[in-house]
Amino acid sequence: MEWFILVLMSAVLISAYEIISKKVLKREHSTELLCATFIIAVVLQSFFIPWMNLQVTLSQLFLITMRAMLVATALLLFTRSMKHMEISSFAPMKNLAPVFLLFLSVIFLGEKANLIQILGIFLIIFGAYFLQIHDHYLDFFRHLKNFNNKYIYYAVVGAALFGVAAVISKIAVADIPPPTYIYFSNIIMALYFIITIYIHYDGWHDIKFGFRKTGWWVFPIAITFLLADLTYFTAVAMPAAMISLILPIRRMAALFTTIAGGRMFHDHYLFHKIASAVVMVFGAALIII
Repeated sequence: MEWFILVLMSAVLISAYEIISKKVLKREHSTELLCATFIIAVVLQSFFIPWMNLQVTLSQLFLITMRAMLVATALLLFTRSMKHMEISSFAPMKNLAPVFLLFLSVIFLGEKANLIQILGIFLIIFGAYFLQIHDHYLDFFRHLKNFNNKYIYYAVVGAALFGVAAVISKIAVADIPPPTYIYFSNIIMALYFIITIYIHYDGWHDIKFGFRKTGWWVFPIAITFLLADLTYFTAVAMPAAMISLILPIRRMAALFTTIAGGRMFHDHYLFHKIASAVVMVFGAALIII
């Protein structure tokens, strides 16, 4: 299968994961949903252990653990934002991740930002601003109150953590088969959410309650998440695949979620938010390319 088909499939699967999760979050807590999702993901992956190479070095396992912890924290912040924001407002905010990735690459990897990437940063920031307002577009101070929302900040911090995780991924997954990497990563994230529930909530009682509240929806949520990662990392591993094109195509997930999710949940100002998402996706593409 061609790599660009796999990446497009990954974007569609991410969108499906977010839309189904949003539906479940109307009656479920964020941590309980994520805990149930990753427990099921690990169980489903375990059936394929006979066909997986589980040999990793300690240094590889350390990098996988670091990256998994960052992604788990980012997912928790994103899921809380998704629960309390309209999905068409939440989804485009994920496009802030390339901005942080670019800054981190400049600082830690010695890369340099060019004019096209700077233009991309401007478009993403403009799109994020435009996303949160609906009239009096030039009256900046009038709209400051729109950004006094902790769930917007959760999404921003989550995007920053995904940026850090992406830098680690460039090192961590270089010599690890995608199924092996995903398996260890999901085990670590499942443990992360189990420990979080035991520390901050009621432990096993809340885990069981989470499965009851989520019901059979936990299976399509876990499966879409697993397949989204598997198709993405499989595409990245192909020799002919160009990462400069893979990431912009995968960013289309934000647009798919905004359009499909916004219509499904009857979000307000949907056309306005779709336009913002288009601007942010284009900005992300400029940064990554």
